[in-house]
Amino acid sequence: MNIPSDRELLDTLAAAVRSGRRVSVPASGVSMGPAFQKVDALVIQSAVGVRLFPGKIIVYQRNDRWIAHRVMWAFGSSSGYRCITKGDGVHALDRPFVRRGECVGVVVASQQGSRTRNLESPAAHAVGVWKVVVGLMKIPTCSILRRLRRGPG
Repeated sequence: MNIPSDRELLDTLAAAVRSGRRVSVPASGVSMGPAFQKVDALVIQSAVGVRLFPGKIIVYQRNDRWIAHRVMWAFGSSSGYRCITKGDGVHALDRPFVRRGECVGVVVASQQGSRTRNLESPAAHAVGVWKVVVGLMKIPTCSILRRLRRGPG
């Protein structure tokens, strides 16, 4: 029996998403804070043709991992389209910024047991934008507190 590597499995799932299929994948980690800590799975669909605006949750691939984080800002430049992302439960922006080519898809729903929560509704978008505002306020506050703890110099 030949068991695929993590990279092969992620590449296969990414190809399915990019071809227009919805994929449900197990969720783990704490970077998205309490909202997703008890979630069993995330439902991901293609980001092709989707406007990535602040508040949306995208999945991007770095090395052999998929990361689901919230878009804080999206912009285009001569070097290509990029997103600034951050987990709701962390105080730092993801670095480097996410290039459009790294984006596997967008999270459209979360599943917990037999319950599915739609993340594409107007109410979910409003919550997403609110989380962007709160998340941006946390960044400078943490930087200031770190500097104060270090003391002068």
